[in-house]
Amino acid sequence: MPKIAGREVRGEFLALQLFDKIGKAVTPSEINAHVGRGDYAAKYISFLRGRHGFEFSVQKDGRSVVSYTLVSEPDNAADVRAKATAAPAAKAVAAAHGAAKAVKAKAAKAAKPAKVRQS
Repeated sequence: MPKIAGREVRGEFLALQLFDKIGKAVTPSEINAHVGRGDYAAKYISFLRGRHGFEFSVQKDGRSVVSYTLVSEPDNAADVRAKATAAPAAKAVAAAHGAAKAVKAKAAKAAKPAKVRQS
């Protein structure tokens, strides 16, 4: 899995790397092979549409998708593409600190002596 700045890159940003120009068609199998995390091409395209404002056309053969074609990009496309290389969010740092506190709390609970019940 590709990593940038010590963290994993989100799948939709890896999929976006394949769409380097408008009008380029990419198959779901190419997206899945490039991202390398399973059969989630439709999910990545959905995130790029809904969260980031990219527009794709979908070519189908019956119910199965043959390819996705990038139709248009949002005004902030360069910013979205740069998010893949941005520093980790403060939320991730806070989560790491929270995990360390939880480990210390468990260790403190284990050190207490057990209470003995008298009948």
